[in-house]
Amino acid sequence: FKPSIAIVGSGITINKEQSLKHFVDACCIFQNSSITSTADLQAEYGKFCREKGYTPVMGDRFSRELLTVLPETVTRTKIGNQRRGFKGIRLKKMYEDDVF
Repeated sequence: FKPSIAIVGSGITINKEQSLKHFVDACCIFQNSSITSTADLQAEYGKFCREKGYTPVMGDRFSRELLTVLPETVTRTKIGNQRRGFKGIRLKKMYEDDVF
């Protein structure tokens, strides 16, 4: 993870930073060849926050704030004409669905 000092200027609360870190630890796998849409990540993050009682990062801030807690190997990417996402990360749920 990037050091917390990188988050100080982002305006995100420590609680939301922690919820993002917990989400990444619990729900994501880092894989260079993977591409996951921001919408898929945000939907799963919302479910995670509801289950854990966290207040989620909302709206278009999600992508920017998520990037602050991801390793430098994960980058933003464009998926087709309209969708955006991240290269180098995938949801564990998606991985488990692909295995069997």
